[in-house]
Amino acid sequence: MILVLNVTLPMIEFCDPVVVNMKSPCGGEDRFPVPAADGTPFEVYVRYAGTTADGRSYASRKISDYEVPVLVEYNLFTLRANRVTYDPKLKIVQADGNVVIEDHGAAQRWDSAAFKMENGQAIRIP
Repeated sequence: MILVLNVTLPMIEFCDPVVVNMKSPCGGEDRFPVPAADGTPFEVYVRYAGTTADGRSYASRKISDYEVPVLVEYNLFTLRANRVTYDPKLKIVQADGNVVIEDHGAAQRWDSAAFKMENGQAIRIP
């Protein structure tokens, strides 16, 4: 039997918060509802250590000697990368730089990847 625990530890901020386009450059969290066709209430969760000025793109940030990646979760899919852009209208995640995904316990790595979030699944798109 395989048991998958998808746990997120709280993020600790190490900077003085200044709001840029309603997002803190110190990091934070965003949640976007992406329910399945049958009404199952899934959501895309994004935790970021830094953000860009457009408010839709998220970035990692170096804290001491550790690069804190952007984290994206959807159902049992987890993605970590240096930069992530999420389009809530199209429900597409574009990830660049040290992309690591875990889907139902299996890990894969890419330089960049894009995924469509729908019906509880993250589907890789070209």
